[in-house]
Amino acid sequence: MQRWIAGGPAALLVAAAVIVGFGYLRAKRATHVRPGDAAPDVELASVEGAGGRLRDSLGAATVVVFFDTRWPIMRRYAELIERFYRKYQRRGLRVIGVCLDDSKDAARDFIQSQAITFTVFHDPGGRATQAAWGTPRGPESYLLDASGRVVASFPEPVDWLRDEHRLQVEGLLPSPAPDAW
Repeated sequence: MQRWIAGGPAALLVAAAVIVGFGYLRAKRATHVRPGDAAPDVELASVEGAGGRLRDSLGAATVVVFFDTRWPIMRRYAELIERFYRKYQRRGLRVIGVCLDDSKDAARDFIQSQAITFTVFHDPGGRATQAAWGTPRGPESYLLDASGRVVASFPEPVDWLRDEHRLQVEGLLPSPAPDAW
């Protein structure tokens, strides 16, 4: 009986931790940026090392994607985003990645292994973007118009090639030249 009583508080503590952890994972993600807001500007370094302001990379329809290469879905998701970017970059689409990895080397290796050609900034742990953008727990994306206004936010991975998202982006891009196809 004494053994059960002694183990009781530990078991309750473990049960409470499981419940809180499950609640955290199931809770809606709170982002600080909403449709209609101007995209917050932050100073970041690119994975290649050059510094710059996020705002300087805007000026056209832009998708901003926050990610961490350690998230299990990222290899597949990076392929999808890169394919989408390559399809629409000639029409002016910009894609800006914000890699939250602690290690710049890991981020650089991921970008090279995935053959990513869009701009990727490095923000270890999200320290520079956290106050203005929030802290994603999974791939999180924002669609911005040419003026830098948030048109839509996506707290979950998005299939950018699905009609509803593709058409939303195409509506922000200039029409293709007649001889482009």
